Amino acid sequence: MAEYPELSERLTAGCRILAEQEIIDAYGHFSARLPDAPDRFLISRGMSPALVQPADFIVLDLDGNVLGGNGHPNAEWPIHACIYRARPDVGAVLHSHSRLSRIFSLSPIPLRGVLMGQTAEWFDGLPVYPEPGLVNTPERGVALAATLGEGTAAPT
Repeated sequence: MAEYPELSERLTAGCRILAEQEIIDAYGHFSARLPDAPDRFLISRGMSPALVQPADFIVLDLDGNVLGGNGHPNAEWPIHACIYRARPDVGAVLHSHSRLSRIFSLSPIPLRGVLMGQTAEWFDGLPVYPEPGLVNTPERGVALAATLGEGTAAPT
């Protein structure tokens, strides 16, 4: 994106790395809050993150309006907008569709992280967003942000 070349490059590299490591699939999405406009964020238009180029990013406001760039966002843009609205401390949002997140969200019992890079909050299990289906409305985005609370992850 011409307005934010450095951030677009960083998000492009992040998407490629996340895709290569199988953390994000064709339906995942990765965004970053704009440092000079905290009520806006950069996200790729609706396409596979593994294929994005810097020009594929668009600027959205917290209501989902496209303010810059070409194209339309993924249907689950409310995940990003509602978390940014609820959490001024958050600078980036990832919706990954990773195998591990699906395991956490489908388990009938709370699972704990056992990886060395986990955060302390994961010891008691992650909060799981209880509604099946896409988070494609502001109402569902608000509910997901509430599930996340002050945490760092919430499987959907």
